Amino acid sequence: MSEFKLERFKYNWKGVWSNGTAYNRDDVVNVGGKTYVCLITHTSSADFNTDLDATVPGSDPPIAQPKWVLQTDGRKWIGTWTTGTQYQEGDIVTYDGTIHFCNNGHLSTTFHANASDWTIIAKGTQFQTDWTTATGYGVGAIVKYNGILYKCITAHTSQTYLEDDNASWQVFHDGIYFAGNWMSAATYRKNDLVKFGGSIFRVKATHITTAQFDQNLYDIELPGFNEVQIWNAGTDYATGDIVRYGGDLYYVTNPIRGIEPTNTGFDSVVYFIRMLYSYNFRGDWDIDQDYAPGDLVRRGGELYKSLVTIKRSEDSSDAVLTDYSDTTKWELVVPGDKFVNNWNYASISYSKGDVVTYYGMLYECTYPHTSAANNFPGNGSGYPWWSLVAMTTGSFGMNYPGDLLTYDKLIDGSSMGPTNVPIGTNNQVLSIRNELTTDPDLYYRDLFSTEVTVVYVSTNGVDDYTATGGITRGIDMRYPFKTIRFACQYVEDNITGPAKVAVSTGRYTETCPIVVPEYTVVMGDELRSVTIIANSPVAEYTGDTTTTFSYLTRFTDIINDLFLNQDITVTPGNTVAQDKTHSASTSDLSTIFSALVSDITEYLSYKILGGSTEPIVTGTNTLTSEIARIRASEILRANTKFLQAEAIAYIKSTSPTYVFTESRIEADVNQFIRGIRYDLRYPGNYATVQAARYYVNQTNGSQLEDMFYFRDITGLRNCTLEGLAGTLSPPGTSLILQRPTGGSFCSLDPGWGPDDDRTWIKTRSPYLQGVTNIGTGCTGKKVDGKLHNGGNKSMVSNDFTQVLSDGIGAHITNNGRAELVSVFTYYCHLGYLADAGGAIRATNGNNSYGNYGSVAIGIDATETPKTATVDNRNNEAEIAYAFAGEVTDKILAFEYKHCGEQYTTASSTVVGSGNFVNTSFDDIRDNAVFEARLIQPADSSNIGGANYTNVGNNAQTGNTLTITLASNDSAVTADYIGQLIVLTSGVGTGQYGYIQAYNDSTKLATIYKHSDDTPGWDHIIPGFEIAPALQTNTQYRIQPRITISEPPFTVNTRTLPNSMPTSPKEWSDAAWGETREQYDNIVLNSGTGTTIDTSPAPAVIRIIKTGATYTAVLQSTGIGYAVGDSTTIAGTALGGTSPANDCTIRVASTSDDSTNSIVTVSVQGTGFAGRWLAVAEGNYSAYSDDGTAWSEIFTASTQSWKSMAHGGTTFVAISNTVTDVVNYSRTGKTWVVTTLPSSAPLKDIHYANGKFVIVCEDDNRVFYSTNGSTWSQTSIPASTSDDLSSSSKQWQGVTYGYGKWVAISGSDRAIATSTDAITWTVTEDKLPLPGGAYDWCNLTFGNGRFVAVSKNTGQATYCIGDPTTETWQTSNLPNLDDSTHMNWNRVRYANGVFFAVCDTGNRVISGDATTGPTTLAATSPDGYTWTSRNLTYSNKFSSCAYGKYNKSWLLLAKGGNTALTVNAGSKAKIVPNISSGVIGYFKIWDPGSGYTSTPTLTIFDNKGTTDAQVEMRVGDGVLAQPTFVNRGIGYRTSTTTVTITGDGYADKIPSNSTDLTIQGLSGAYPGPGAQISITGVMNTDTEDDLTDLRQFVAVKITELGDDGTGNGTKRAKFRISPKLENTDNLAHGTAVSIREQYSQCRISGHDYLDIGSGNFTQTNYPGLYVAGQVFDVYPENETYETDGGRVFYTSTDQDGNFRAGELFSVEQGTGIVTISADFFDLDGLSELALGGVRLGGSGTVVREFSTDPLFLEDSNNIVPTQKAVVTFLATRLSEGGSEIETNDLTAGLVKVGGENNIIAHTGDGGAVSGTVPGTAFEIVFPRTTDFSGASAGIHGMPLAMRLFLKED
Repeated sequence: MSEFKLERFKYNWKGVWSNGTAYNRDDVVNVGGKTYVCLITHTSSADFNTDLDATVPGSDPPIAQPKWVLQTDGRKWIGTWTTGTQYQEGDIVTYDGTIHFCNNGHLSTTFHANASDWTIIAKGTQFQTDWTTATGYGVGAIVKYNGILYKCITAHTSQTYLEDDNASWQVFHDGIYFAGNWMSAATYRKNDLVKFGGSIFRVKATHITTAQFDQNLYDIELPGFNEVQIWNAGTDYATGDIVRYGGDLYYVTNPIRGIEPTNTGFDSVVYFIRMLYSYNFRGDWDIDQDYAPGDLVRRGGELYKSLVTIKRSEDSSDAVLTDYSDTTKWELVVPGDKFVNNWNYASISYSKGDVVTYYGMLYECTYPHTSAANNFPGNGSGYPWWSLVAMTTGSFGMNYPGDLLTYDKLIDGSSMGPTNVPIGTNNQVLSIRNELTTDPDLYYRDLFSTEVTVVYVSTNGVDDYTATGGITRGIDMRYPFKTIRFACQYVEDNITGPAKVAVSTGRYTETCPIVVPEYTVVMGDELRSVTIIANSPVAEYTGDTTTTFSYLTRFTDIINDLFLNQDITVTPGNTVAQDKTHSASTSDLSTIFSALVSDITEYLSYKILGGSTEPIVTGTNTLTSEIARIRASEILRANTKFLQAEAIAYIKSTSPTYVFTESRIEADVNQFIRGIRYDLRYPGNYATVQAARYYVNQTNGSQLEDMFYFRDITGLRNCTLEGLAGTLSPPGTSLILQRPTGGSFCSLDPGWGPDDDRTWIKTRSPYLQGVTNIGTGCTGKKVDGKLHNGGNKSMVSNDFTQVLSDGIGAHITNNGRAELVSVFTYYCHLGYLADAGGAIRATNGNNSYGNYGSVAIGIDATETPKTATVDNRNNEAEIAYAFAGEVTDKILAFEYKHCGEQYTTASSTVVGSGNFVNTSFDDIRDNAVFEARLIQPADSSNIGGANYTNVGNNAQTGNTLTITLASNDSAVTADYIGQLIVLTSGVGTGQYGYIQAYNDSTKLATIYKHSDDTPGWDHIIPGFEIAPALQTNTQYRIQPRITISEPPFTVNTRTLPNSMPTSPKEWSDAAWGETREQYDNIVLNSGTGTTIDTSPAPAVIRIIKTGATYTAVLQSTGIGYAVGDSTTIAGTALGGTSPANDCTIRVASTSDDSTNSIVTVSVQGTGFAGRWLAVAEGNYSAYSDDGTAWSEIFTASTQSWKSMAHGGTTFVAISNTVTDVVNYSRTGKTWVVTTLPSSAPLKDIHYANGKFVIVCEDDNRVFYSTNGSTWSQTSIPASTSDDLSSSSKQWQGVTYGYGKWVAISGSDRAIATSTDAITWTVTEDKLPLPGGAYDWCNLTFGNGRFVAVSKNTGQATYCIGDPTTETWQTSNLPNLDDSTHMNWNRVRYANGVFFAVCDTGNRVISGDATTGPTTLAATSPDGYTWTSRNLTYSNKFSSCAYGKYNKSWLLLAKGGNTALTVNAGSKAKIVPNISSGVIGYFKIWDPGSGYTSTPTLTIFDNKGTTDAQVEMRVGDGVLAQPTFVNRGIGYRTSTTTVTITGDGYADKIPSNSTDLTIQGLSGAYPGPGAQISITGVMNTDTEDDLTDLRQFVAVKITELGDDGTGNGTKRAKFRISPKLENTDNLAHGTAVSIREQYSQCRISGHDYLDIGSGNFTQTNYPGLYVAGQVFDVYPENETYETDGGRVFYTSTDQDGNFRAGELFSVEQGTGIVTISADFFDLDGLSELALGGVRLGGSGTVVREFSTDPLFLEDSNNIVPTQKAVVTFLATRLSEGGSEIETNDLTAGLVKVGGENNIIAHTGDGGAVSGTVPGTAFEIVFPRTTDFSGASAGIHGMPLAMRLFLKED
């Protein structure tokens, strides 16, 4: 054999080859990923290839002598190619995205130059951004060029343009490049897009642009239009440009510059196309302007259009003054005239058609010319350039600037007709009078009088218009009027601007009423030195009516001649000439005159002579258009003095002995004629009746009249008003109802009626200042809103004093308004009165003496109130406590105060000391108790009863049957027998029962179950394990025992359909559920919207009912609809009933076009919820909407149907055979077949958590689906138990609870669980072994527990909590003979009931053989206690299912066509919450279910003295106990709060509450103070009046936003006063009326003084205050409000006591503060240190009475403070020490203190039989306790000590 020397096999690794390096033989280097072995020792060259290809030196031809030999082949990744790099063979680089392999070593220069040295390995691409010149590009390079992506296909170096290397590129992605607007001297490349003019062009070849656009280099890409521009010779225009030339628009067809659009002779190319003939208005023609065709110019008054291009005159002769006549150049468009004002000679160019005025004449220019002094209009100097258009006659032409022309407005007393009005002098203004005067209509007055015209009144004045020398009276202070009334009439008749009636000091007797005209103030001298007195009867008027009637008759006799300007035969003595200078009227006016005179005589007869008819006042504010009436009025004005003289002469002639004053007759006639003149101009009789009223008040006096009537912007200042006198009426009635009979000193002017807008307060309220009113039985100021149908209906007063014995200071009524500042009332019957919606706002005033201060009564009856309804449902279910105890930590149950209604989903938020609680509200009940509401007993005794037992303490010991109460319990046996006892904390928390026996010596109580009266404890969680032994930490509470009646159990037979009567169906199962149904082509009502150019058409919709919810889809949008249009579709057309299931479609939005088509709709209505669906073996099925009437249908396939489930809107049925077929139905009327992924022995199906789940018998497969039509498959893991009888479990039932799917096995004790129905886990040996057999056959979940029944053993099993960790307990199902088990087939849970059905299993029962049928069924509320139920009908019952619609169970049987509908429920569990022996409310542990009638609640208590009255409220969707997925840890009953949120509500009827919530409120929210009345809530003060509703006041409003009804209405919460009583029984939906226009007095800074002391005589001021004088006052009368009226006030009386209405008061002297609890939220108030605090209206006073040791002031109304209590206890416990001390204290069973200062159990010392003293009981410290210090006294065994001292 050969030998080798291993040392010869030696290589030296040198790493990467490098030049200039010495290498030896066998050296190994790396070059380009390959390894080479050195063959010849050498120093390396600069290039490895030189050494690799070396030859023998000097050999020729060369002989190869390489210095290196390849050892291993390979390649080396270098990275990106770079220039100047030495590359070796095998190097790999990337260049422009492509990978290359070096096939020849070289030094790189450019990749293009070295391309042959590289071989492509893998082609790729690499984006290199924009293409650039002189750049090397390799294969795969991607560049962007002119918007196009190119890919390099041949390596190269780029030239000037990409096109130069076109062969090296291929288009990678087409694109474009927009280069913007075309520009000169710009480089554009091929395919560039540029915009030129209005078009887009594509560049055909790369080029640099010149100055002008060369269209040959471009293709048009997108033709377009440019914006319109005025043509300009120096502008370049491009194709597509639009230019305006003259009035026409042209389109540019080819680029052009400098050529006019109309120039067609430039060359043969068409550059412009005229698009639109139009006009271009250029204004007035100007000889210096160019005009183009279509230009419009105005030449004089005429409009011309240019027909051709016309150059300016300096360039050509086209434009001349007269070329308008050249019809080839100009076309007359509109002939006309142009008014250019007065003619002017100053070289004005006038055009043809110009119109000027010249000396009152009107001329038109007929020839264009320039004016000069010698060519004036009227053929001046012979120039015929003007023609006369209109001329005047006479000397009244307007010749000079400033002249005016008037017609029928006389300034010099001349006759009617045209006249000129001359120019006034400086500081004068032209004014116009009212038509009623006899003075000239037009006059000049001084400028200084323009702001206010002063009319003077003085006691020495005269009521006449003209003074000596023709001076007008009144406006000259030297010639004043005598009466204020006359002055005001003068202002009304003659002055239209602001006026002041200045009244000098003195006393003025006035005939009332005095009408103060608009813009007028009556102002007296300072210091109220002007006294105005209502007149007493004037003696001369007594018996004067006959004389007055006689001369008025004389007037009617002569009036026709007067109106016709015919001579009247005057009565001798009349020396005044008849004025016939005015145009005559007509004869029919005499009839109108006579009618008005008749109104005068009728009014006088009624008011003075006791006539029976008072004329009705009529009027208008529209001036008549009948010239005859105007002329008649003017004739009367001109002849007033004539008629005055005629009346005097007639009286003297006919009654020569009658004595009278002529001036009085003149005044009366003047009043009558003034009134008739007004009524002729403004048709009616208002002014005439007012004149008669003046006469009546002269006769009867004005004491009962109103004194002043005020209109807009009026006032009264610095006056004292007297003379009104009346009495209080009606006598004998309630004082508050009496009103004064006298008139008002100041009030609004009623005019001729509410529509008389002359009198309305439109701009500024009448202002009364510095006025004192003195009177009796009258009113100081009255604002009656009903007098005006518009305006503000208001008055303002300041410094307004009312001394009105038995009067009213300010009476604001009928929605009137008043501002009162410093308004003082004295002796008034009512100081301020607001009624019928009147409103007073006052400050700094007072009411002194009199009967009442400030009074508000009633509302504005004309107001349309806001309406709403009571909303008791804006609440969630309410939890009183989370029952957890104080030790056990876990929450056992929620104690409901209100369980709510109509919930389908809910969740809870738990806040407390614990954590981790997790609830699921999956048990929601129908016909369940949601509230046990305390109500007011009929005998008005205390709500909640009295003296109920409520004892709490710690137990000594106890077991499953007994409890030993605390040793210090002092109750006797009779006190406790039958009472409920609840363990509230410690060991046994949650157990309860009633005390069946009690030994008051041993304290031993025997406990019976509350549920079934058997020995032992119940638990708040039914079936929960009972504690075997109670400890001293067990706390209990003894209370009344509450029992609730059982819900009814009723059975009804129903007949199922049977198409084969001879072959009864084998009915297997049924389910009730919601469905999904679709209704197409429903036509809506026609719309109310408008259409344009189209006809209305109805819309068509599709309605989809999903469950009870309707949705709508538009099939046709229709035409002509408006938002709000609606259509109601009867529920009968949608599978339901009407109106319950009616569906209303309302248009929500429409299209914004002429069609007004529907865009969106809203849908309202509740669909028919669902139906029953049942299956039988074969292909039989049936459905029913009510469980009573059934219809037969057929399944989609024939199977041995076994089970059904419903989820969402889908029914699913499965068979009990090996199959892959299932059926499903969405409608409940038709079935659809579908298949499973595989065939399997199907057993049970259930729906929950969004999935259907099927389990199999003798098979581990599971099928699941979210929709019932598409199924997936999974499996349960194979068995791991020792039971080898089968490799698969016999899965018998499946359900869902505690967040898990659970299946039970019938072949062993296993269960399978899954959180998602996909991944399953098997837990072995969890189920009990009933009767030693594996036969659990069905499973359900409810009430927080799983329940299964046994097929053959008669047992049930239940599990509370996680089924894999908690224990499955057993319970016994009923049977017929107390021994023989039934064959239980199905158990299901719904609505608080576990329902189980069975057959006999052919067993021998009570010695008799059976064949299966039975009447037995079983129900249970908890799976723990079962009740035997007699179904009255015998059959082999196979199925039980619950239907929510009719709230009943449906029972089906094998054989026969009879089904049963069963009403069943569970009993409610309720306990009281007691404080101080009174039940405050009831706590609901279980709401029960199935109460078709109101259950009865019975309270048993041994010590209760007054029974509580209870209303049991039952509803649907009621929350029961949630499933506690996790009961948490660390919770305490006392510190845990629970909040419920969900889709239901709690209907809470207000009881003794100041809170009221409403919904359905439209418009703005009302403000505080609004008056609220509620239908059915009566005024308890007027019990006999069934229409008198109680009035509530809104104290505070909380806006709650939209109420969710879809009507755009709102919800609000009110704090109201008074509170709502329990007896009001305020139901949800009760109608509410809200009024804001209630009568109100809002007063601040007010003072009340001795209100109730009466009128002036009764008060007898100042004798009232004489020492020793006793007088009565009634502080309660300071404010009075009733029937919805409100008085809001703050006041300070003369003693300094402050009040804020009835809300808050402070007594200055005592410091006592009174607060109304109705208006203040006192929640959380812990301390008030105000000396004393009175709370609400109870009179309870809290006083700090120091250290009163005897409680002498303690009573029902006196509450001691903490300081007093401490002092009392200190006195009692330590005999007066400052701290509370005691020798020993026993708390429960623990004694503290004593001689030895110990803590001991009171049971020590053998207190309990059989115990050893000191060892019987232990004391439990449930909290960490610190025993520290040397005196702690801790002792015991060492081991116990170590455990005690251990920190943990």
